[in-house]
Amino acid sequence: MKKLNLLLSLVLTCLFFISCSNEDTENISEQPTSKNIVEKIFRGSPILVEKLESGYYAWGDIILDESHFGEDVDISSKPNAGKKSKLGFSPGARKWTDNTINYVIAGGFSQSVLNEIQLAFNEWTASTNIRFRRRTNEANYITISSNGSDCNCGVALLGMNGSRGFVQLGLRATRSVITHEFGHTLGFIHEQNRSDRDQFVNIFPQNIQSDALSQFNRVDNSVNPGAYDFSSIMSYSSYTFSTGGPVMLTKSGNTIPYNSVLSAGDISGTNQLYPGRNDDGGDDDDDNGNSCSGVAEWTNRSYNVGERVTYQGYLFERDFSGWIQLGQCGVTTPVSKCSGVNEWDGSIQYNLGDKITYQGSLYEYIGNNTWTSLGSCN
Repeated sequence: MKKLNLLLSLVLTCLFFISCSNEDTENISEQPTSKNIVEKIFRGSPILVEKLESGYYAWGDIILDESHFGEDVDISSKPNAGKKSKLGFSPGARKWTDNTINYVIAGGFSQSVLNEIQLAFNEWTASTNIRFRRRTNEANYITISSNGSDCNCGVALLGMNGSRGFVQLGLRATRSVITHEFGHTLGFIHEQNRSDRDQFVNIFPQNIQSDALSQFNRVDNSVNPGAYDFSSIMSYSSYTFSTGGPVMLTKSGNTIPYNSVLSAGDISGTNQLYPGRNDDGGDDDDDNGNSCSGVAEWTNRSYNVGERVTYQGYLFERDFSGWIQLGQCGVTTPVSKCSGVNEWDGSIQYNLGDKITYQGSLYEYIGNNTWTSLGSCN
């Protein structure tokens, strides 16, 4: 993609979180002195981000684009019954469909880093509902590439944007850093950015490197589920981006450790956002094919990502930025060969073998701006 190619040209200098950490200790390098810092509204809260030449924005090791910004969708808003939502093309980060992240490894890695990537895959798949699968021709996928920097570092685009995502890793990236970056790919922000963080930690701005202050912004509409988790792999430690003293401590004054593996809270929170699926890949429905069985009707309250409701005879699941319609109650929907394939989007540069839907039919890209029809979705 054009944007991704531009981003790949950036020289990343280990300025992000555990980006420059060893497996057990953090070793943050000197920060760049000149940045294009702008203020944006992210999930209803102002944050400071660096505008990159590629057009993306860096918020620490989290990469955002314009679609992430603006006032967040009202989290108590009604589902839109009767109109099928288009997966992947609403503003902002979206969940990955079918709990599956298809991936392409772009090259440039040593065998050692490839082994660490596989260990990070294993970390997520061993105890959560998330699956990583090497891409064949799926429309939704991430690209994992090297940023060329000789460091244990990484950045990731937050969630699924359109139908794509990316993770960029340093030449010495380890399992813990890669596991953390995959957390951003799944849609998680850092733990210390949670809306409830001030109830659990004290922040000490005077001890934070000036270029990293924005990484401690509080976000009012954060979606990291469950209780505040000091052991989360998405949490900074007490000395991440420190000038000497602690950058944050627990309310009782205890040090927050550097976490190298998924915590129990990471696992339960991920499984809440990405509910379980049957072995055949289908949703956990009842024996009669009524996907709404046991699901409560929508009420005017706030819902967490991953929660399901019924509304006017349809089943919905809460996504990061709105509701996704999963089907009609009491109706067993035949499996379509277009299932999981996104509708054509003119803003995306497609690759050979990509599939899209358009006006009820399935198409495959065969190059030279040409699509071949694979027949009706039904």
